[in-house]
Amino acid sequence: MTNTHAILIIGAGGHGQVVADILLAQPGRPEGSLRPIGFLDESSDRRGNHFFSLPILGSLHDLAMVPHDGVIVAVEHNLLRRQLIDRLLSQGEWVVPAIHPSALIGTGVTIGAGTVIGPGAVVNTGAGLGRGVIVNSHSTIDHHTRIGDFAHISPGVHLCPHVTVGSGVFIGAGAIVTPWRQIGPWSVVPAGSIVVHDLHSAPATLPAPAW
Repeated sequence: MTNTHAILIIGAGGHGQVVADILLAQPGRPEGSLRPIGFLDESSDRRGNHFFSLPILGSLHDLAMVPHDGVIVAVEHNLLRRQLIDRLLSQGEWVVPAIHPSALIGTGVTIGAGTVIGPGAVVNTGAGLGRGVIVNSHSTIDHHTRIGDFAHISPGVHLCPHVTVGSGVFIGAGAIVTPWRQIGPWSVVPAGSIVVHDLHSAPATLPAPAW
């Protein structure tokens, strides 16, 4: 008999709705399935709304009052996502990944807690994705590429083999990173770029938005 795990989605904005759609698309699996039960969101403007028939059940302060098995942080801002995932893990929460069933995941790929992989994405053999990574629709992560915690890979990005992406990196839509390149933590790669040289780290000095 398949076990079903009740999952709360933290964040009901656009990315939260994408995550809900990914979880709702999951086929039943013998080892268990992830069933979204609703959202927690800080925006008072969203209270009382439903997305895909899933209610907004309160704010993060209500987490302990909503029965659930696990959570996923559906927040696009890399620094805020890091803060929330670290906080939830320290509280003993099970932070789950969300992988669209149309994504192609190769043999030997490692995927960290809270990572989201969108429709049509390809992650080839030997690649490693850290915690809280976002891999958006139709991006490709080629073999033995490593992506650090809380990085954000935008739609249509192509990372060639043996690329190293540091934690908190943002790579804009349609960018291409050539083989063996290293992108330092918290760097920003503009949309449409072709990266042919290593990029140095950028300081994560901007504060995360209030949650």
